[in-house]
Amino acid sequence: MKKFMTLAAYALLAVGLTFSFTACSSDDDDKPAGLTLQDDGTYTDGTFEYVYYSATNFQVEVKGFTPSAKTETLIADIPEKVTIDGKEFTVASIGSKAFKDNSKLCDVKFPASLIEIKENAFSGCKYLDEIVLPASLERIGASAFAGSGLASVTVPQSCRYFAQNVFSDCEYLTSATIQGSFETISSQAFSNCTGLKKVVLPSTIKTIGKEAFSNCSSLESISWPNSLTTIGQQAFENSGVRSMTSVPNLSAIGSKAFKGCSSLSSVSLPQTLTTIGESAFEHCTSLYSVTMAENMTLTTIPKGAFANCTKLYGLKIPASVTTISENAFFHCEALWSLSLPANLKTIKNSSFSGCKKLGSINFPNTLKTIEKYAFYQCGLGDVTIPASITTIYEKTFAECSELKTLDIPNTVTKIEQEAFFGCSALREIKARRTDPAGYNCSNYAFGKVPTSTCILHVPADTRWKYIQVEPWKKFETIKEDLK
Repeated sequence: MKKFMTLAAYALLAVGLTFSFTACSSDDDDKPAGLTLQDDGTYTDGTFEYVYYSATNFQVEVKGFTPSAKTETLIADIPEKVTIDGKEFTVASIGSKAFKDNSKLCDVKFPASLIEIKENAFSGCKYLDEIVLPASLERIGASAFAGSGLASVTVPQSCRYFAQNVFSDCEYLTSATIQGSFETISSQAFSNCTGLKKVVLPSTIKTIGKEAFSNCSSLESISWPNSLTTIGQQAFENSGVRSMTSVPNLSAIGSKAFKGCSSLSSVSLPQTLTTIGESAFEHCTSLYSVTMAENMTLTTIPKGAFANCTKLYGLKIPASVTTISENAFFHCEALWSLSLPANLKTIKNSSFSGCKKLGSINFPNTLKTIEKYAFYQCGLGDVTIPASITTIYEKTFAECSELKTLDIPNTVTKIEQEAFFGCSALREIKARRTDPAGYNCSNYAFGKVPTSTCILHVPADTRWKYIQVEPWKKFETIKEDLK
């Protein structure tokens, strides 16, 4: 952008105490200490007002500037040294709200002495599109550049901390490179940067904080450092991220971390992963491939984890998983290949409801519970209930319009209402109890099942019992051919 004027933005508040910095963290208690103010005096030259501090180190803080020149755009050229009453001060900090909402500021020249940029220092500077952060910078405060016009940013190697919302709402920001020795990308650091396309993270990153890249709808490329252990809740929600490669040390993915990432097509989950939050990949409508390491220790697929991933076609769930939670794969309409783990114990409500192309499934003998609506409106063709199951709950297999054969073991002691309602293609049912009343089967369990054509197979010498008990007596053809 063409610059029309250069102005020196001099120190208006002075600071002069010790700097103390620690490793990056998103928690307030872990923040490195900033500059501490001790008022020493004030001075004005008619254009700038200064408050200076000479008790220690003779350092000053820029608190703002009010240029008198009437021009369309401004460049703030901040000096490294300021002389006040014959004493020389070093510019070490840009103060809170120093340039906030300046509608003319288009460029800032930072001094090589700068150590800290405080909260909201440049927030709302819509025309500020160019900055070069100095190699001396160690800390950037909350919302320091939020809502500014930055087109790109590189955080230098010297920087070890930036606070939450630091670059949030920068709609023109297209690339971000972070070189500092960070361990955490703070919460909402780049949230709502709708033009952000590329992010390069340092090799030291361990945590990507809450909503760090949420609503970055143009995000196409992000480096996944091997050091990464935690992806926080909603970290990439509604972003444009396209893939997540296997990160060897990743242990936790927070709730809604990738929810609504409509361009995300493939995900690889490492063996170190122990936790996936609720709805972590919900509504990832382009996600077709999910690879889970076979030797991972994950025990639960959480609620809504892959719900409405309408292109997900196949999945092998690792052996460590014992629970598939509510709506985990709800309306994964393209899912046709599914391998359940050998140690699975519980499939919760609506886990696979609406998986219309899921044609077959093998239940492990460890399975204790299949809750209501678990396979509602699925494309299952054949179902064999394992002997470990005692209850078939309400609408568990209802409206499975492709279901042709059903095998119910003698261990089942209750079949709730509409458990198989609307299974209009059923041709054969194997009921293995010798005492049909022991099924405690609801009269409506087989509603809209074609009892005139569906054959009921029962154990030898039990037909006379079945023809006396609802709903079994509704079946016109009962064969005693089970052992």
